[in-house]
Amino acid sequence: MINYKILACLVAIAPISVYYLRFLLRKSKNESLNEVYWTNHLSNKCESDKCNLNYCTMYRNAQLKKLIENAKYSIDLAMHIFTSLELSDAILQAFKRNIRVRIICCNLQHGSTGSQVWNLYDEGIAVRFQKVNGEQLMHHKFCIIDGKNRVSVLRKTSEVGLKNEPNSILMSGSCNWTRQGLYSNWENIVVTSERKLIDSFEKEFELMWNEFRPQK
Repeated sequence: MINYKILACLVAIAPISVYYLRFLLRKSKNESLNEVYWTNHLSNKCESDKCNLNYCTMYRNAQLKKLIENAKYSIDLAMHIFTSLELSDAILQAFKRNIRVRIICCNLQHGSTGSQVWNLYDEGIAVRFQKVNGEQLMHHKFCIIDGKNRVSVLRKTSEVGLKNEPNSILMSGSCNWTRQGLYSNWENIVVTSERKLIDSFEKEFELMWNEFRPQK
């Protein structure tokens, strides 16, 4: 007799399982990663048995979380507004695994309702904001996982032991890590392992990190 509850669970997790399999195959073949995730009016309308993977909220968020969970050495996050509990918890769990985490946010996060930045700061994560300069905002939305330049610095300061070459990943696009950004706006998130692009984003992050003041 068919157990429909088990069958429903298997159907629901199928999109995530497909992603994990693709990730493992890419890693074993040392292939580059270049994908785009979209958020729009279809994001919350996908059906478990007819899931459009480009738009499915469950599938996309599982991908982002998995990339964070796979960090081996460092996470550098520059996010204009950060209120996502899901991704905040993934960042915190990475930090508790001794992953070196740095976060840069917009000054608006000082009093933003639901901001996760101060919660992460209170846990010991390094956070910086841009200096007040007229109407200029820190409007970036990107995250670098295991950036090679960052890992190289950590090696020199003996903060991490490098057993394997880092598998650097960049997530960038229009999307703030908020419920509105991840679930309802028309947004994009580009995920890539292209070294030249990651190098450029690493330089921008370091420029901001050195320019912006520590908080509290």
